[in-house]
Amino acid sequence: MAKEDLIKQDGVVAEALSNANFKVQLENGHIILASSTDTSKFKTTI
Repeated sequence: MAKEDLIKQDGVVAEALSNANFKVQLENGHIILASSTDTSKFKTTI
């Protein structure tokens, strides 16, 4: 996937889970699972 194919969304952490995982509610209302890395960026799984 090229960089120009990436999608950026803003969201709010709705729930902190174990193992540096979070439930994040996006601006459009969808809730996704995100995990924090040591670079303080989020990797998301939909």
